[in-house]
Amino acid sequence: MSRRGSPEEYEDGPGPLFEGGPPSPPPPPEPPSGDSEDDNDAPLRRAFRVFHAENPHVYELFSRYALEACRAGRGRFGAWMVWNRMRWYARFETTEGQSGGFKLNNNLIAYYARHFMAEHPEYEGIFETRRAQGEE
Repeated sequence: MSRRGSPEEYEDGPGPLFEGGPPSPPPPPEPPSGDSEDDNDAPLRRAFRVFHAENPHVYELFSRYALEACRAGRGRFGAWMVWNRMRWYARFETTEGQSGGFKLNNNLIAYYARHFMAEHPEYEGIFETRRAQGEE
């Protein structure tokens, strides 16, 4: 397989792609009601917000691959599957400041899964989630 270098171009794995390319990047997620973005915010949630704002192409690809799996009729599946497909089939750059030096930090997977389900309420519950750091 050949590799392409720009963040806008992805090398795709098996499976259909959706028509018209990946969706437009959504704005960074808003904190749930009662949350604030002050110094008391959970460090991982804060890291997700910063990383997501600096790397919108990561969510574009996460959403694209998750939608492909949903539209293919998969029941529940793991956000880890999507995350690792991104690692395997795509080559792109990210800012590493908030990701602990990793291009795709595993600590952010749960936040991407939650963001996807918030953006696509028709797929609420497609990913199993547990209480995240800072949630009550």
